[in-house]
Amino acid sequence: ADASTTATATFTALEGEGGGWRLELDAALGGSAAAAEASFLYVDLENGELLAISDVEAFTNPDWDIAFKRTEIRINSEDSGPGAWIVADVDAESFEAAEPPSPQGGTWRGDDFVSETCEVSTFGRGTIETAFGQWYDYDPSTHGVSAPEGKVYFLYNAVTHAVIKLQIESYADAVYTLRWE
Repeated sequence: ADASTTATATFTALEGEGGGWRLELDAALGGSAAAAEASFLYVDLENGELLAISDVEAFTNPDWDIAFKRTEIRINSEDSGPGAWIVADVDAESFEAAEPPSPQGGTWRGDDFVSETCEVSTFGRGTIETAFGQWYDYDPSTHGVSAPEGKVYFLYNAVTHAVIKLQIESYADAVYTLRWE
């Protein structure tokens, strides 16, 4: 497998049936105190690379597909950027067995979190309500956050008609392990 590494991300091209990519991404960004000033980490899923763009540049940059900052995930659409991505999640026995929901189903969402009166939709402690929403499991006794098992996401680009199947394989201490094809 071909792997490339940066300070915060390791991309591995998966070989064999289906191919695809695996990414280990440290989205801690200096911890909760420094996160307010830190930009999201912007990822180009098609080419398997971390892009060096700021949050301001992301609003006009079509090159990124998905972005991470601690537990928050954005996709390049609507209020996050100029892209045409939408996302839907499905429960599946395995990554391989997961099938996308119907295009007409009501589960497809874009990053539409700013109202017509410029109010930002949030949940929890001011976390922006993106298309991924509160994607994680939270354990109140330990305050631990983890990736739910059996959840697979489908990203669809309304302009290019590209479909990406993505799974958050694990999440611990703001480090994601993702798989997609």
